[in-house]
This record gives sequence, structure tokens and C-alpha cells, in this order.
Amino acid sequence: MKFQNRPMCVLLLALSSIIVVFVAGTSNSENNKILSDLVERVIKERGTTSSNPASPIDLRVTPGLGSKKYGSARISVITNAANVLKNDNEFFSYNKPFQYRWKDKFLHSTFQDIITNKNSNTKKFNINGTSVTVNYPLEGAGVRGIIIADPCFHGAYMGCSFGGKFQTFERSTALLNAGAKDIDYYMILGDNFYDRFGNLSSIWYDQITLELKSKLFATVAGNHDYWSVGTPILSSKQDQFGNGHMQFYSMDSIASKNNNVEFLNFTVNPDVAETGHRMAAMENFFSYFKIGNAGFLLYSGGYTYQDTKKYFLEGCEYFKTSKPDVAFILGHWNDAGLGCSDQMDVPAVYNEIKSMDGCKQLDQTNSLKYVMGHTHCNKVVEKDKGFMVAGQGMEGCGNFGIPFIDTRSNRVEIIYYNVQDLTGVDKYDVVLNCFKTKGISNCKDLGTVWLNHTLQNDGVRL
Repeated sequence: MKFQNRPMCVLLLALSSIIVVFVAGTSNSENNKILSDLVERVIKERGTTSSNPASPIDLRVTPGLGSKKYGSARISVITNAANVLKNDNEFFSYNKPFQYRWKDKFLHSTFQDIITNKNSNTKKFNINGTSVTVNYPLEGAGVRGIIIADPCFHGAYMGCSFGGKFQTFERSTALLNAGAKDIDYYMILGDNFYDRFGNLSSIWYDQITLELKSKLFATVAGNHDYWSVGTPILSSKQDQFGNGHMQFYSMDSIASKNNNVEFLNFTVNPDVAETGHRMAAMENFFSYFKIGNAGFLLYSGGYTYQDTKKYFLEGCEYFKTSKPDVAFILGHWNDAGLGCSDQMDVPAVYNEIKSMDGCKQLDQTNSLKYVMGHTHCNKVVEKDKGFMVAGQGMEGCGNFGIPFIDTRSNRVEIIYYNVQDLTGVDKYDVVLNCFKTKGISNCKDLGTVWLNHTLQNDGVRL
């Protein structure tokens, strides 16, 4: 709903947010206890505690910014601040405790070329005694990936309405781990575990295998990654304002464009009132790159279109020169409000930049798509164009599943694996078994086709 009276809109938004907090704090208390018990049971059964996680290191591999060499990536490891890596061989060029928020964590990071020649796209590293193999698909090759948004389980300040019913902690981690052998990348489009203090993110990542963590990863920030309650109107001094998010996921963003070592922008101190909005600098949350034949442009809707426009132009120009067969605009918000500026929700950004040089040519061949979260549903929002992937446990449409993207064989497909919903459907065991035994790309008969069309890569965009 849009209001003509702006002050009235702000007042009603604030009141509604207060009501949501009150209701969430009461109605979800029992649900969160169930969730807590479920999480504790899963951890106990798996034996995947913080001292014995599923992976020996908490690894991130994020694609290098598109303006850099294709096939480069940022390799990062997050540790406890009291137990940092030795780094005897000086593999990591950045070694610092988290700044401003989540200060119990420590970040080690380095920038590496994964593709060293046209026939070699795999590189092995030894990180603190752990052997890590990173694969970056050759440029132009078809690729496969999983994209979700708004994942939640227990402990989120706003609750997790279907986290218990859908057993999201156990099932999302198991499904992603099972899919790892058959994908090139995975992404999370904001509101990552609704995590104010960093503990929920660590608990979830303790369940993720090294095989999955070694895949290319990317993320964007959502409203709950800035403000725990989800709106700047009710912000708290304890909110992370994007600072925990940008360090925990270590994207190679616009902030790194001229410095591969000091790759994060800490110029906004959230604890200094004079900084106004308190949000971490915009440049930390904007990136563009290619993986194989697919282009990606990721941004945060928490900043103004006017300030971000130059980066949209830059990203589209990158698509013009790098010539992906298909490109995806990835953001969090599906509509304005709750911290999202006018013109900055994903459908609005698509409508703005589809006329920009580089993006225009892609759109003319139906090769420019957009994917988002925020409203907690998994569904097609615009035929052949727009997709929502936020049905991961929070209140909303009441569906839970895994969206899979495949750009091989000169086609682009999006297959949605509906795992569970409020109609009584529960395909978890069948889907998980298929992912494990056949690979996610060979289970398409269990999914719903959201998109399937031929790619136009015959040079029309030159």
C-alpha cells in the first residue's frame, strides 16, 4: 500500500512494526523453544558443534569484482578472535579482528587468481593444514547454482514462523550440502539468519561442509542485516548496520576496486552519532562479475538510486564488454519501504537499468533476469523475468524449497524443488535422496519449471 501523506506513512509503519515486535515476542516464544530443541537435537546427532564443525575451516570463496581479471576470487576464513590462524606462509594479506560489530570474530582474507590459463580452472590451497580445492568455471561455460533468501531458524529477534514446522535448520543445511557436488555457486539474498550478534550465522555455517564452502559464494544485504527489527525507524545501537554481514561474507565488492588488501570500507562508524544513517558504506554491498556464461549484478536497496546509479552504469558496461549469455540482477527488497529507498527495490531497479547500455542489449534478447527475497515466498513474480526465493522459514506464503539455476546446453533453466508447504506436501526425504545419489541437476523431474528458454549467444550483443 502506498500513502500520499508521507508523515502518516512513517507513523503507521512505526506503529505496525511495534505491533509486529510485540506479537513476535509473545506468539513465537513457544515456537522458538521448539526450534531451539530441534537445533540442539540436530547438532547433537551430527556432532557438529562450534569445536567440531562440519568443515575444519569456515571458508568463503567470493568471485572477484568484474573489473578485475576473470577467474579471480577472494579466499577468506573466519575464526574466533581468540583462536586466529597462524598464517606462517603469509598466505593471507588481510588479518584483522572484525571491526565495529561481531568483534568475537577474526577475518583472514587474500585475493587469488584461480584461472591461470585457458585450460586450467582449478587451484589447490593448503590453509592451516586443510587442503582446499577451488574451481572457477571457464569463461563462457554453462554453470549451475542455488539461490535462496531470508533463511531463518531459531533465535532471530523477529522469530521464525515456519522454522519448526519445516525443520529449516536441519533440512536447509542438509539439502545444500547434498547439492554441493553438482553446483558451481550458491548465494543468499539478504536477511541472512536475522542475525544481530553473529551467533546464528556461525551456528548455521558450522553445519556446512568444506565441499560446499569451497564453491563460489555471493550475497546481498537485506533490511534485517542492517536493523535487527527490520526498519531504520526502530533501529537500535546494538544493530549491526551491515558491518557483521560485510565481514562475515567477505564479498569482493566495489570497495575493493583499487585495493585487494584493504578491501572493505570502514569509513562509517556506526557508534558515532554524527554519521547519521549509521549504515556501513554503500560500496561494500555492490558487486558484479561473471561465472561461466552467466553475469551477476548484486546491490543493496538500502541506499539511494542517485548514489548507486554510477555503479549500475558500471555494471551494465561490464556486461557489454564481458558478454554473458544471461545476466541476473540480484537484490533483497521486492518493494520499497522498511529501509529500501524509492527506485531501489529489485523490480524497480530492473526497470531502470534495462535501458542502460550493456543491460539493454541483454534485455532485448530476453536475457536479463532478476531474483530477490524480502517477501517470504518462493514463486515466479514476472513470467520469464522475475523470481522470488525467500520461502526459507519466515512467515509468508508458507512454502519451503530450493531454487536451482542451470545455464548449460545453451539454455537457462530455473527449477524449483518444493520441499514442504502448508498444504501438507513433504518431499524432503525424496528430494534429499535424489540430490545425494543423482546430483541436483539430475532431479528435475521432482521440481517445478520456473524458467526454460534458449540462450541467444550468437553475437547479437556485440
